[in-house]
Amino acid sequence: MFNRFAEKPNISECLHFIHLLLGFLGYWIMYPVLVGIAFEVMALYFNDFNRPELPAFAFFIAIWMITMVRYWQRVQVKKFIISFLKCLLCFL
Repeated sequence: MFNRFAEKPNISECLHFIHLLLGFLGYWIMYPVLVGIAFEVMALYFNDFNRPELPAFAFFIAIWMITMVRYWQRVQVKKFIISFLKCLLCFL
């Protein structure tokens, strides 16, 4: 049985995990931002927001999302799952 009063984690561990997560998301968000700006410029240039390229952008976003989540699971979660669980205990 889990004893929630056994050991309280340090708040710095929680902040460390949050910092790593935000850094990871900040790095990975660059790709859809750049592609999205390119699609927006094309839509503004042609003055048509129902462009046939939009399904390609949606497909790119879906592939990007799957790739990002899988990479996070493979690399980061193995290292920091214990920190995350301790972080959750901070707020219980």
